[in-house]
Amino acid sequence: MATGLESLRRSYGSAGYIDAILVPTTNLLGDSAVELVVSVEEGKQYHMGKIEILGAREITDQRQPGWELG
Repeated sequence: MATGLESLRRSYGSAGYIDAILVPTTNLLGDSAVELVVSVEEGKQYHMGKIEILGAREITDQRQPGWELG
């Protein structure tokens, strides 16, 4: 369950909701069934514009591809 919640948090973060709050609640449904309900408060969505790195070509070529959200 923790791995699934972490994956959900990362999904929201990659969509720009880096402050999202996830609140899981479980309900016992029967002998071997559990329902998981996750309430999500997205918060503000962040956006990233263009990034341009200035400097020596060999350094900028190495650094530029690493600047991605997600």
